[in-house]
Amino acid sequence: MQRPDIDSVRSHLAALGEELWRDGRGWVFLVVTVGWFFAIGGRVVFPALIPRVRVALDISLATAGVVLTLLWLAYALTQFPGGLLGDRVGDRAVLVGSMAVTGLSLAVAAAAPGLAAFVAAAVLFGVGSGLFSTTRLTVISDVYPRVASTAIGLNQAAGNVGTSLLPVLAGVVAATTLGWRSGFTVLVVPVFLTVGALWLTVPRRTHATPSRESLSVRAVLAGVRQPTPLRLTAMMFTMSAVYQGFTSFYPAYLVSEKALSDANGATLFGLFFATGVVVQPLAGVAADTFGPKRTLTLTTVTTIAGLLVLPFVEGLVGLTLVTVLLGVHLGFWPVINSLTISVMPASIQASGFGLIRTLYLVFAAATPAGIGLLADAGLFDEAFVGLAGAALVSLAVGRRLPASE
Repeated sequence: MQRPDIDSVRSHLAALGEELWRDGRGWVFLVVTVGWFFAIGGRVVFPALIPRVRVALDISLATAGVVLTLLWLAYALTQFPGGLLGDRVGDRAVLVGSMAVTGLSLAVAAAAPGLAAFVAAAVLFGVGSGLFSTTRLTVISDVYPRVASTAIGLNQAAGNVGTSLLPVLAGVVAATTLGWRSGFTVLVVPVFLTVGALWLTVPRRTHATPSRESLSVRAVLAGVRQPTPLRLTAMMFTMSAVYQGFTSFYPAYLVSEKALSDANGATLFGLFFATGVVVQPLAGVAADTFGPKRTLTLTTVTTIAGLLVLPFVEGLVGLTLVTVLLGVHLGFWPVINSLTISVMPASIQASGFGLIRTLYLVFAAATPAGIGLLADAGLFDEAFVGLAGAALVSLAVGRRLPASE
């Protein structure tokens, strides 16, 4: 493994700058990243506008929660089909089609006359963004094989910008124009413009066409069941449980356990994602320069430390520092995604990666329910310490990755 020093970082950044726009690849990266900006940012627009939707459609909090759960489940369940379609029909078709579905879902949400149509819009959005998610990662990995972690880190950082900006934009538009429907409408045209840009810039395929035999369920499962993919799946499952459990309840924890105002709690929650905008590209650079195994260890240890000290920290300044520390967790994801894609057999790269994403996202989705039960029992601090335990499992599994990883 290359020895960490400033010269190696400079060399790597120079290589990235050289490769980014070579042979027109920069346009592919830029347009796919804009698509992810809208796909992941638009997903957060739904919960941001739910308070206004509830009043307009006269639905309960429980019903609103079911709607959002359906959106998340649709997103999780379409990761594998997205990868499989990418291998079978080509990357461009999947990215263009999924972004078109995303734009259609926003139009349906804006025009929804009642609850049933709004539920359909939420599910459609989950399907569109889920199909897009897996394929955009394999495309970026194919386009930038030498600096895949860095490129994916930049892509995911742009997604965090989307989750920070688009809910605010939708909320402001909804509050100052024609109500909640306009909060969805304002995104429709940019999303459909992105559809056209994807068609014009993304190659039909970014990796070789696999045979139908290699894309059988048996072949995909055989590829995923290899030791290294299984270990990476376990790491993503445990760290996804940390992410979903933490992000579902951090604002509520800050308000109820740390006595912060709603505004300060929301600000620190936004700071967590803003930290990711900085950390994710840096983690990608570190992985490509010093090796992914070392970078995964660093981000996981930092996550564990943040969760363990959180119950003992009081005051806005201290909690701000801990929030930034916890934001380092977001650097785990571009590295693990790039590494998982790289170890998958070429014949099932997208479909195998999509299956892994579906598995860990679906199973980790139960974590918020468990955190909620512990919080209701007065064990909020203990719940977050339990998340540190889940991250510790990921750390232990990661130590068994091959040294070359």
